[in-house]
Amino acid sequence: SNRRRRLNSFALFALLRLLVIRPASTFTLVNDVKTPCLLVDVDRLLDNSPCLPSIHLPQNDVTLYPHPTKDLDSSIDVGEENDKFDISTFKGQSALIYLHSSVIRERESVTEDDAPLNAFLAELDLSPPSLLASEKAQLVLGINNHHVGSYYWARSVGMGASMEAPGISFGSGTTPNQKDKGILRWEDDGGPLDCNSNDGKRSEWVNFLRVKDNVQLIPQCDEDAFIAFVERYEDEEEKNGSRVYGFSSKSRPLGSEPIIVCKWS
Repeated sequence: SNRRRRLNSFALFALLRLLVIRPASTFTLVNDVKTPCLLVDVDRLLDNSPCLPSIHLPQNDVTLYPHPTKDLDSSIDVGEENDKFDISTFKGQSALIYLHSSVIRERESVTEDDAPLNAFLAELDLSPPSLLASEKAQLVLGINNHHVGSYYWARSVGMGASMEAPGISFGSGTTPNQKDKGILRWEDDGGPLDCNSNDGKRSEWVNFLRVKDNVQLIPQCDEDAFIAFVERYEDEEEKNGSRVYGFSSKSRPLGSEPIIVCKWS
C-alpha cells in the first residue's frame, strides 16, 4: 500500500541520515598507535597512585612526565612535577606495562631460516637485542586480541589481559640471519602437540596470527623495558614524541578495545 511505502521510505531516510550525520569515533585506540611501543595500564597505575603521575626510573635517574589526551577521564587529576611513581616499587598480580608489537611475518611465510619449522609462529616488529636488556618477555592474552571468542575477550579485560599464552616463547631467531629478529615459536620443536597446555585456547590463537595483527608481551623487568625504549627512541622523541602510551578501559563496553588516554615523555 501507499502508506507502507511511505513508512519504508521514511525508515530508509532516517537510517541514511543517521549514517551520514552520526560522527565517527574520535577515540585513539590501542590499535592506532605506532609499534613497537610501551603501553601502561592507567587503571592499574591509579590503583597505586592518587593521580596520574610521572614515572621515575631509578636505575638511570630518568623521569617521564605525563601528557594527557582529551580522552582522559575528567575525574582523574594529573600529578604535579613532584608526583612521581617509582617503577621499581610496583608489585601487583597483573601487569602494569605491556610491550605492544605488530606481526610482520606470519606462519604461512615460514622459511628454512625458521627451523625447526613446526615451532615457528610469527615474526614481530619487536627486536629483543635492541629493545630489551633481557630477551625474556612472555606473550599474553593481551588487551586487543580479536582472535579469541567473546568468552576470552571478557577475560582479557583487566587482570585477564596479563594471562600468559602457555607453551609459547619469544626471542631471537635460531639462525645467524635472524639473530636480530623477534620470533614467536612453540617452546618445543615438535610444535603445539608437544607443548600446548590443557587450557589450549589461551595459546592456540597464535597459530592464526596475520600480518599487522597486534600482540602484547610482558617484560621480565618493567624498568629495563622502559630504559631500553627511552634510549632506543631518544632521537625520534624530539620529532614525534615518545613511544610510551597510557591506556584505559574505564567506561568502555566489556570486551571493547581500550583507548589511549596519555603519553609519557
